[in-house]
Amino acid sequence: MQRDLTAALDRLLDHPQAGRPTGRGLRRFAVPRLPHLILYRVDETIPAVAVVTIRHAARRPLT
Repeated sequence: MQRDLTAALDRLLDHPQAGRPTGRGLRRFAVPRLPHLILYRVDETIPAVAVVTIRHAARRPLT
């Protein structure tokens, strides 16, 4: 699991627009092979990816 999460985070660093926009200034990326979602923000000025949370996909959506 740790290896898959690390690979997903590395992918976001290389391709910050890979996740879907959520409409709240966040993007959502589904971790391959795991039922987890990474919610994150992209700062184009630095450039940087700021992870807000990593959640199990079966949990209720954030409001």
